[in-house]
This record gives sequence, structure tokens and C-alpha cells, in this order.
Amino acid sequence: MFTQPGEVVLDPFMGGGTTLVEACSLGRQAVGTDISSLATFTAKVKTTPLLDDDFEEINDWASGSEDRLNLRNHPVRATEWIEQGYQKNISGRNTWPIRKTLELALGSLEELPSEKQRDFVRCALLGTAQWGNCAVGIRFSQGDPFGQSVSQTPSYSPGVNGARS
Repeated sequence: MFTQPGEVVLDPFMGGGTTLVEACSLGRQAVGTDISSLATFTAKVKTTPLLDDDFEEINDWASGSEDRLNLRNHPVRATEWIEQGYQKNISGRNTWPIRKTLELALGSLEELPSEKQRDFVRCALLGTAQWGNCAVGIRFSQGDPFGQSVSQTPSYSPGVNGARS
């Protein structure tokens, strides 16, 4: 071990934040940076502890998704993203159901009461979309659908009792 509990671990190229998560699980303070807003968002979500109540809220929201995610429903279009080309690879004949399901799910995230719950679900949807995107042999466009500047740095302090990350 190079550090002791309570010391600071710096990860200047944190990517998905795994080093931050592991450092925190070992009782270290963790600070990470990355030029990618996607990496910053993912690391923020992975290092934000959720309580059992948060998971119950998310489960309740997901349990009511059958009607909400009906592909016959009208989605909330992210027109600014579409104009910037973010959805061009998921609008084809084989991929439009992925795009529309994501739009419907993302459009209903405001039903969740807290930002950390919405971010957790948004991150899970992103991972699912990337998997589905690869499964049909295409790739997402580069971009910043999270609107975060590259200077944002998530940090993490160990959670309170009942917290899970």
C-alpha cells in the first residue's frame, strides 16, 4: 500500500472513477479529474452514496415504467442534442427503438425526487444504451450530452451508515 486510511489519493486521469471508488472503500479521501465530461459524470455517480430509501424510490419509478416506456407514447425530444448530431447513430431502422426508449425514460426522470437518484438512473441508461448500441454494430457520436465543463472534479467523502455506492 502506498497510502494509509485518511490520506488523499489523486487520480488525474480518472476515466470511469474506479480508482476513486476503491480508494474510498479503503478509507482514503479521493480526488479525480478528467477532460471527458462523460468520465466526470460517471465518476460522480459511482462515488455518490445512495441510501436504501434511494433504491426504493428508483425501484418504484422503474416498476411503473411499463406504461411510461410504451413506444407508442410521444417522447420528449432533445432537439438541441439532435441538432448537434448526438442521436444520429441511434435513429436508423434497427436502432430507433433504443433511441425512443431512452427519450421516454429520460423524459420521466423528473418523477424521481432527488438529483442523485436521477443521475444514477441516467448513468444506468447510458450504460444500457452503449451496450445496445454495440450490439447492433454502431457507435455513439463524440460529445457532451451532460453539459459539464472539463474543470469539474468530483470528490467523495465516505458515506454515513446505510449508504451504498
